[in-house]
Formats: sequence, C-alpha cells, structure tokens
Amino acid sequence: MADYSSNAYWKGRSREQTDIEWHCAYKTLHAVLVPHISKERCSVLVCGSGASTFPEELYDGGVNDVMVVDFNEEALEELRARNASGRSGLRIEQADIGNGLELSSREVGFDLVIDKGTIDCILSQSGGFPRAVNALQAMYSYMKTPATLVLVSHSPPQDRMDLFRSVYWHEVKVGTML
Repeated sequence: MADYSSNAYWKGRSREQTDIEWHCAYKTLHAVLVPHISKERCSVLVCGSGASTFPEELYDGGVNDVMVVDFNEEALEELRARNASGRSGLRIEQADIGNGLELSSREVGFDLVIDKGTIDCILSQSGGFPRAVNALQAMYSYMKTPATLVLVSHSPPQDRMDLFRSVYWHEVKVGTML
C-alpha cells in the first residue's frame, strides 16, 4: 500500500501527473459549499491540496480569502507559480498538519475548513491515528465560532466517528456523495 503521508510519495506523483485532484473536483463539492461560502466575507482554509486547482476554483468562485496548506513544498511551488500574477487573496503556506498547525500569516478565524483526503493520507501510515487527531484538532483550533469543517473521505462515516470524538463539535452532519 502506498504511504500517502509520505512527502516522497507526493514528490514522485507530482512529477508523473500535473493535474492531481484528490477525491473530487470543486464542481462536485460546490453545492455542499455554497451555504458556507455565500456570506459577504468568507475565509477558507484548504488543508492538503497539493497542486490541485481546487483552491483556485474556490477563489474564482467568489471566495477571495483562501489559505492553502500542504506539507509538500514542491506542489506548493507549482501552485504559487500558477498564481504569481493574480489571486492576491489566495495565500499558500507549507505546513505539516499532522504535527499540528502553526500558520505564520494568519490568526484564528476561518469560516470554513476543507479537507479532501488529508486525514485519509495521515491515517494511511502505521500509527497514523494520533497524527490524524492532531490534524483534526489543529483544523478546529483555526476555526471561528461558528464555522464549518467539510471533510471528504474515501471511508464510510462510521469509520471516522472515533476521530471526530477527539474534538468537541457542536454538531456533526454526515452526508455521502456518489
């Protein structure tokens, strides 16, 4: 099984494939996101996007305050290069969310946090559960009250509920997408 939590895995994959999209594209999640991004000012944290165009599509869809974090600097350089001359509200920062998250350019206060597979990647490594708990707690710590976490996973919801119990949530809604 591939170690999706390994920087080496993603470096190799980004060299082979430049259009990496993990789990689903922006258009697939758009209907889920609309109630959360339609506010006059909405700040979004996208965790583990790699070189995905998802953050750019989110920005182009009207969210002009987007922070992208990933541990793979190579993928982030590609993202920075694509956005060097535009999208001033799209900020890109290298961080390993599995070790907690310390952002240099932003205080607490995201209205929406999006994870499309980062937790899955962390859980793919041996002993990944404690790191996944760290990641989820880090995401939670950067959220406003109230705020929303959209977590997309390949696993069924019941397989993630123990993880969700590691943080106090006011409400957990579960949905499935085909």
